[in-house]
Amino acid sequence: GVNCWGYNLYGQTTVPALSNPVAMSAGVYHTCALDDNGVSCWGDNGSGQITVPPLSNPVAMSAGAYHTCALHDNGVSCWGWNTNGQTTVPALSNPVAVSAGGVHTCALDDNGVNCWGNNDYGQTTVPTLAFDKDLDGLLDSAEDLNGNGILDAGETDPLDADTDDDGYSDSEEVAAGSDPRNGNSTPVSIVADGDLTDDGVIDLADVLLGQRILLGEVPLIQDYIDRGDVAPELNGESAPDGIFDLGDLLVIQRRVLGD
Repeated sequence: GVNCWGYNLYGQTTVPALSNPVAMSAGVYHTCALDDNGVSCWGDNGSGQITVPPLSNPVAMSAGAYHTCALHDNGVSCWGWNTNGQTTVPALSNPVAVSAGGVHTCALDDNGVNCWGNNDYGQTTVPTLAFDKDLDGLLDSAEDLNGNGILDAGETDPLDADTDDDGYSDSEEVAAGSDPRNGNSTPVSIVADGDLTDDGVIDLADVLLGQRILLGEVPLIQDYIDRGDVAPELNGESAPDGIFDLGDLLVIQRRVLGD
């Protein structure tokens, strides 16, 4: 459960009954926790910081100096001291995280980091940040060129690693010179040599990955077929047949062993 200790003038270390708590956060004189029943707060309530409003399936919460915020199905909600606007949540697009500071608050959403509240030290003036939300190797700013959050002509989707759903990531296509927006345009630089991990060498890691693919533990994507379709072999040369199967894995294994 949750254990608290230290200064307890307002009962901030006197933990109430909680049901399977999974997170907690401490403010100046108040404390909050997230458990099976939602968000629970205790301690000083001079600014309403422990008066939790109705929340729908909260998944995270954060205590500021004298305010508290939570992330739930309806977005971000904040309550408590609001002298600098720290509980006045701006419009957010699909927020996924929230953090409350002393007298300011920040959240992460589809558009990046948003902060509001006291700005005496520039804490709510968010600098230009580099994001790659779909982890495809291309920065969001290089995919959503005009930053409007809409997939426009000539752009790739910063929320989809494979914009054209052809089995190749957007960055892989850009590097190979094919069009990541056209499913009929695929990389031509990929060589079927058995290097499934694409690290420049054919080794045990490729054999292990091949085994996991055939066992169904790793999805068989087009990239693996292109790199691993090395069988059958005719006169010592690969004659790809458009599939990745046990025959391909055996050829890769022989190459690793030097056969």
